[in-house]
Amino acid sequence: MVRMLSVTILLFIIVVGCQNSISTGNATDRISFRTDKTSYSISDTIDIILKNESYSKILIGLRCGGYLEMFYQKKEENIWSDNLSFWYMSLRCLTVVDTLESNNIFNYSLESAIFDSTGTYRLVLKYYRSSENIERIEYSNSFEIK
Repeated sequence: MVRMLSVTILLFIIVVGCQNSISTGNATDRISFRTDKTSYSISDTIDIILKNESYSKILIGLRCGGYLEMFYQKKEENIWSDNLSFWYMSLRCLTVVDTLESNNIFNYSLESAIFDSTGTYRLVLKYYRSSENIERIEYSNSFEIK
C-alpha cells in the first residue's frame, strides 16, 4: 500500500512538472503581428507592426528587397478565404531574407487601396524561426476596409 502511494505521488509530481514546463516553453514562441487600427477607409495607410517577442531570431522575406512577403484572407459569410496574393507577390525578382532579432519590431506600411473591395480582412505572414527549419504562419488581427 505504501509503495503504491509512493508511485502515485511520484507520477503526480512528474505530470504537474511537465505541464508547467510546457506552458513556460510556449511563452518563448510569441510573435505579435497586427495592424494599427481595426477600421480603414479606402484612402488610408495601414501600418503593420511585427514584433518578435520570442528568445530567438525570426526570418522574414522581403520581395524585391522592399515588399513584406505576406498574403491576406477575406472574410465572407463568417468564413476566411484561402490565402490571396498581393500584386507584388507575382513579381519576378529576388527575395531578400531579413532577420528580426529577439524583442525587436519591424514596421511596414500598406495602402488600403491594395485590397480590391471593401470588407473584413486579415494578413497572413509566413516566417522561419532561426533555431528551427520549419515554416511558421502568423495571422494578424482582423480589420475592415470601408
